[in-house]
Amino acid sequence: MTHASNHLIDLLPLPERQRFLAHCEQVPLVMSEVLGRAARPTCFAYFPVDGFISQVAQLDGRLVLEVGMVGREGLLGAQLALGVAQQPLHAMVQSRGHAWRRAADAFCALLQDSPALKEGVHR
Repeated sequence: MTHASNHLIDLLPLPERQRFLAHCEQVPLVMSEVLGRAARPTCFAYFPVDGFISQVAQLDGRLVLEVGMVGREGLLGAQLALGVAQQPLHAMVQSRGHAWRRAADAFCALLQDSPALKEGVHR
């Protein structure tokens, strides 16, 4: 597959995109599925193809405020590019779909080898 339907992945030059996708897994985004919990280690970077993921701030252990959404233009796990291993916010699927998923450590290693991906994530 050469077209990923995620803006960040589609920005990669074709050879890099093919290498990237060869090491990703396409996973379903299931409504209300929790993909990350605040202050816990980030296990995966998610690149939505369709559907979207809400990022919600917590106060006193309760989910209280949606502060961001991630769709096909971005990724969940961007903090990994800044060297932050913990999930800053609670992340939950708000609209079902699919995403490309890559293990956090493999994503961090790829950032070091891919100036194009690093530039896209840092936009």
